[in-house]
Amino acid sequence: MKPNFIESLKLLAKERRIIFALACLFLMIFIFSLYVGFNIHQNELKLVTHYTAFGTTNFYRDKWYYLLSFVVFGMTVGVVHTLIAMKLIALKGVELTLSFLWLSVVIIFIALAITYQVLKIAALA
Repeated sequence: MKPNFIESLKLLAKERRIIFALACLFLMIFIFSLYVGFNIHQNELKLVTHYTAFGTTNFYRDKWYYLLSFVVFGMTVGVVHTLIAMKLIALKGVELTLSFLWLSVVIIFIALAITYQVLKIAALA
């Protein structure tokens, strides 16, 4: 297990395009985490966290620290997608790994846009 990990890490380090894509991914995750971290405000009001048309209560509310799960999501995407990229470069090559990493950057960008809207709604409470 350990030799495969080290070999995959060496393969990642050889490709400049992959290093650049990883740097962009971690930069987006850093921006995402900072944005969420600075825009969460502690208060006693419960925030709307879920909506359903099927229950008796359409809006479900939760405490403010529910929003900290967005930061955990960003960190999880960074770690898991880096590990997947290490496995992909060993099995499928550079091009698929590069595509996967750029799609990971797009996922974080979309998450940032959705989180912006969620935090706007949370600020109204």
